[in-house]
Amino acid sequence: MTTSITTATTTTGTTTTITTATTTTTSTSATTTTT
Repeated sequence: MTTSITTATTTTGTTTTITTATTTTTSTSATTTTT
């Protein structure tokens, strides 16, 4: 099983948005879960 976490930080003016995407894949299935 492989888990990758991608974090993107975007700053616009005085607003900071942090977006985190976690993708989990298994070698026995083609299922990808993104939350």
